[in-house]
Amino acid sequence: MNTIDEIRGLIWTDIMAPLGGKRYYEEIFDFFSLQQSIESSLQNYNMLSDKPMDLVMFKFAIEHLLIIARVLK
Repeated sequence: MNTIDEIRGLIWTDIMAPLGGKRYYEEIFDFFSLQQSIESSLQNYNMLSDKPMDLVMFKFAIEHLLIIARVLK
């Protein structure tokens, strides 16, 4: 039987795919790699932006970021 924590632990996204190519939703098994990828993108944004964002990417923040990205697509 699946518990709510097991279900909440499922992460599906397409942001790990390289830009410019076809992007398919895939299950993310390595949360640390996802977090590193998002933090790297944030760091790149902050270097190019006039208004950098000093954000901490913890689990709930990443989950909400992925939901927002999915809605905007």
